[in-house]
Amino acid sequence: MARAEKVAQITGSDGGLDSINAQLRYIYNSYRTALLNQKYYGHRLLWLAISGLATVLGVVKPILNLSGKIETYSKLYAGYSGIRLDLKGIVEDIEVSRSIPSSVLQRYGDIRKKTSDLGGLDDPRPDRGKIKQLQVEVNEEIPPESLWFPSEVKDKDVDPLAGQSAISP
Repeated sequence: MARAEKVAQITGSDGGLDSINAQLRYIYNSYRTALLNQKYYGHRLLWLAISGLATVLGVVKPILNLSGKIETYSKLYAGYSGIRLDLKGIVEDIEVSRSIPSSVLQRYGDIRKKTSDLGGLDDPRPDRGKIKQLQVEVNEEIPPESLWFPSEVKDKDVDPLAGQSAISP
């Protein structure tokens, strides 16, 4: 099969191999970022809950605004958990079909909107040390080399995600 026919078969269009790889990088990085964010806000929520229990005094609670932070981190954790599950479904569909159907691109567009909506709630001063620690976990759980790219790329011994990583919240 000619290269152009392969590309059209994978994407349903003539976008070219570079276009396919770019789309896959965005999808896979979003998937890995959602896992990182889910872990980060789960961690933040846990520590806020623990510190909230430790500061039971009624006078301290309004000063620290713990209930507001707990509510925000709960929304972020739940939101990124849902996004990660949605993206996991997309990644599984891509792996099974070895293509990027238009329905997958539509679903990915919807997920990007959800991610954008959560962005306004993100931690204004994220814990960079914790993010680095969680990035290692993300790389162990979703190794970049485990994600499908067209064989023409892998045949060239190129890591399509080289230099790419889940970004901080």
